[in-house]
Amino acid sequence: MRNVALVVRDLYELIPDDSEEERFNKLKHNIKKNIIDSIPYSDYNMIYKSSLFWKKLSAYVNDSITQEDYKNIMWCKTFIDIFQDPYYKINDTSYHYTPQIENES
Repeated sequence: MRNVALVVRDLYELIPDDSEEERFNKLKHNIKKNIIDSIPYSDYNMIYKSSLFWKKLSAYVNDSITQEDYKNIMWCKTFIDIFQDPYYKINDTSYHYTPQIENES
């Protein structure tokens, strides 16, 4: 599984500062406030066993980036390609982890 904190940080860095499009500024703001700033204070299970942060990110992306943006704006294409790629930085062990199976005894 991908490490949501690291992938989200990379995606956040792709979004230009002070875009002319308010929706892109809002996307950057929401990712920072509601995901990046929240992760350090979140329970281990919420980060590594829940899809909460991925669902939040998905909602923000779907509200902000259109198919036309994907076709015409390079950073949007890169953003979506990384977001959808389960093998993004697959060789970097900090970006991927194997969930631990808990012993049920």
